[in-house]
Amino acid sequence: MKRCYLLITLLLAIQSFGQLSSSEIHLGLQKLGVTGTALYLAAHPDDENTRLISYLANEKKLRTGYLSLTRGDGGQNLIGSELGIELGLIRTQELLAARRIDGAEQFFTRAFDFGFSKSPDEAFDIWNKEKILHDAVWVIRKFKPDIIIARFPEDNRAGHGHHWASAIIAREAAIAAADPNKFPEQFQYGLQPWEVTRVLWNTFSFGRTSTISDDQFKIDVGQFNPLLGKGYGEISAESRSQHKSQGFGVPNSYGQAFEYFVTILGTAPEKELTDGVKLSWDALKYPSIEKAVQHLIAEFDHSNPSASVPGLTALYNQLQDARGKETDLRTKHILEQKAKETQNLILQASGIYAEAIADRQFAIPGDTVNIQLGFVNRGNASPTEVHFIHEGKAYPVTELSKKNIFQEIKLKYRIIESPEDTQPYWLKKPKAEGHFNLDNILLTGFPEEPDGRVKLKLSFGNTHLEYPVSLQYKYTDPVKGEIRQKMVYHPAIQIEVKHSVILTGTGRTPLPVVIRVIPADHYGEQELEFKFINGNNQIRIIRKANLRKNIPVEFSFNHHEIYNGKNSVRLVPEVNILNGKSKGYRQSVRIIRYDHIPDISYLKEGEIKLVKEEIKITDSKIAYIPGAGDAVMEALQAMGYQVALIAEADLQPNILKSYDVVITGIRAYNTNSWLLKYYDVLMDYVKNGGSLILQYNTTIPQELIKSSISPFPFFIGRGRVTEEDSPVNFLMPSHAVLNFPNKIQQQDFNGWVQERGLYFAQDFGNEFEAPLGMADKNEELQNGSLIIAKYGEGRFVYTGLAFFRQLPAGVPGAYKLLANIIALNKNGK
Repeated sequence: MKRCYLLITLLLAIQSFGQLSSSEIHLGLQKLGVTGTALYLAAHPDDENTRLISYLANEKKLRTGYLSLTRGDGGQNLIGSELGIELGLIRTQELLAARRIDGAEQFFTRAFDFGFSKSPDEAFDIWNKEKILHDAVWVIRKFKPDIIIARFPEDNRAGHGHHWASAIIAREAAIAAADPNKFPEQFQYGLQPWEVTRVLWNTFSFGRTSTISDDQFKIDVGQFNPLLGKGYGEISAESRSQHKSQGFGVPNSYGQAFEYFVTILGTAPEKELTDGVKLSWDALKYPSIEKAVQHLIAEFDHSNPSASVPGLTALYNQLQDARGKETDLRTKHILEQKAKETQNLILQASGIYAEAIADRQFAIPGDTVNIQLGFVNRGNASPTEVHFIHEGKAYPVTELSKKNIFQEIKLKYRIIESPEDTQPYWLKKPKAEGHFNLDNILLTGFPEEPDGRVKLKLSFGNTHLEYPVSLQYKYTDPVKGEIRQKMVYHPAIQIEVKHSVILTGTGRTPLPVVIRVIPADHYGEQELEFKFINGNNQIRIIRKANLRKNIPVEFSFNHHEIYNGKNSVRLVPEVNILNGKSKGYRQSVRIIRYDHIPDISYLKEGEIKLVKEEIKITDSKIAYIPGAGDAVMEALQAMGYQVALIAEADLQPNILKSYDVVITGIRAYNTNSWLLKYYDVLMDYVKNGGSLILQYNTTIPQELIKSSISPFPFFIGRGRVTEEDSPVNFLMPSHAVLNFPNKIQQQDFNGWVQERGLYFAQDFGNEFEAPLGMADKNEELQNGSLIIAKYGEGRFVYTGLAFFRQLPAGVPGAYKLLANIIALNKNGK
């Protein structure tokens, strides 16, 4: 189903996150009197300065936005196993949660976060700089900021190639946005050139890097806001703490706090960041609007906000009339924006509540869904007409004289939309290496696609206002209470791949290829056609099954059935019902659930990586201690190892001695503080002949690293190799880890994804052996990606190699190298 969007306007789904309080409405009225706009710009979710943003939005009352070039897809996940696109989906919602707290708006470009980068050149090469610059210019021309604030500088103090690149984009996009010869194709969509007053760099002090100096312009952002009952240090902490997937919970701060700035473009500020910007209606030569706004503020009744509705309605009409006559671009935009804000305040002040509730969270094409439209007027406003609009049909609320009485309208709707209609918009088309591809340019910059399936139309006399109402499903959890989620569309048949990586050369019986078919309706006995597709080649297999609604059916195939070639291959499975009506189904529905964000539902195409290379393993029994979340344990099982997941209660000598190897998941020491208590138990385990393999941890306090995770001291540094195809040097070619049971060769480092590794060991003594060296271009060789120490009869290993990325990607060399690490105590040397 195609949807139309008014000139790239961010639509606000009403009542999605609750009614504003009287104090918040009063603050909204005050914002109507301030006509300035600020845009903060950086590279990732979590880069934004939430204290400054909350200060600008709520103290200075500027319309404030944050443009993150990426959605954070390439980072690590502290709360689960989702990585890549799924992590980007989570961090998108975390940013939206943060913005609901600090009062700003959220924007993105189509840049894909491909992982840590050490230079802007690499970032721009992979992203396609022109596309990202295009998107940033689009957002500037749409949002029309008076000032742009960059988080990072244009040099290596930025600490990350993406950060550095974002600073370049901030400056270049500001210049390009004002240039009518730059991206002129945007003008056909209603955009026009836009010139900002200045671009600033918000300097910082992060760890050992301080870019602040006394001669920089500074402002105090530590004030207390009595309308919100919080200071900006408190609002900032609450906002930043929404970045839970990154473990960025922070404490509140109170009192005076300064932010510092360097001017990049335009004249330097002397008193305020917005020096030279017209911030009032009087300055814009609209004294009548100034008077109307000030009257609304002065007469606002906190115990009866709906008393302001007539005045707000009159102001809305006044703004719309002035907009129709205004010729100045900037002033016309301000009139349009303030009319939208006034429209939202009319709804909030009225106390009117509306909802659209479906009888299910998920529906497929052809389903008939029951929708309940709910309306209640809880205030003293008196709309003259109220209609819900769905699929072009109006449903009137007839008894408008009833106050505080919940009224319902019930309708049935047969789903004609495609599942793609509720797919996150940036995932609808296959992505390129460094950027997403959009099928609707009007969605550029949006954090997510607005839900316009249901609308509420309110009339106050001759003033007609329309609001989108999010179509939701709601249920009651016995602990959490009422839960609401967006109603989304799913395919009629889902197919899931049980094992995405199949290893055929381990000497063990490989896992079967298992395809799970999940019908959303009853189809009865059917012949199913399975296709396993590799480019233009495919294998076709027919199976029979009784398909019953929502009951998964598993089909098992031998790897020889689906592919007869000798080389490793990636296959896409597809299923059809051979009844002449079926389409090819390739997708499953992936649902991501965390308490701090709404459910995320997206369509994921299945893929099987069939690894044909010989991978030798030893008979080793492995205990796995989970960390922040990874798929390494599943990969070990696919290799043929006996693997057990163990918890704190299992860290006892008599239990550990039954395992040959103990492996900790990524960030295990960062996420499981109790691990530090078992230093002696784990060291005794190694001393008595066990192997302890630690995957990467972040830079936890160094005294813990010395005393609590290793028999010998070393530091976990921030060293990493981000170029996944960078050369690897064998510093100790005869070392067992490179020779037993697999001979590791250079080609085993081909095909790695995103990075070689991260958080490498450093400053380790002669007790450790470091068999591998690697470096990014033009950097010194690093030897801390894999360190090995013999302790007593056992082995201690720390590795920053990104096995957690390589194993799910089916990289054969990563499997071989991990098998050799596991075998260190099996080779007799």
